[in-house]
Amino acid sequence: LAMRRDGKELTTIDDLAGLSQSRVWMASLLAVLLFSLMGLPPLAGFFGKLVTIRAALDQGLWHISLVAVLATVVMAGYYLKIIASMWIRPPIPAFAPTSGTITLTAFIAALLIFPLLTVGFGWLSGWADWAAQASFS
Repeated sequence: LAMRRDGKELTTIDDLAGLSQSRVWMASLLAVLLFSLMGLPPLAGFFGKLVTIRAALDQGLWHISLVAVLATVVMAGYYLKIIASMWIRPPIPAFAPTSGTITLTAFIAALLIFPLLTVGFGWLSGWADWAAQASFS
């Protein structure tokens, strides 16, 4: 919702070109999200992949672990292309200004979700371990 140009939403990676020059916070947060999806430590995506791959290895399913690692490498190439578009390519016309309602909603959601995830991380970690073990049993 915060990334619109001429009343239209983003549809391609090229639409993100130069985002870091017009909205550095948005580009930074999106880059952190993509790094997490790639599985870079110490971000949450790394721990999710680690638990899953470790559970597969514990069950002797090394071939599934190998496929997961190879898929992560291929995926990183796609995500790095998006990050490069935001940070390296020259900017295209800036996005339309974000309304105060969207900004306030995003801010309140961030304030509410981060404490919940911090408190719930211990429970989620146990459930994730159980689910990963149950999947490979």
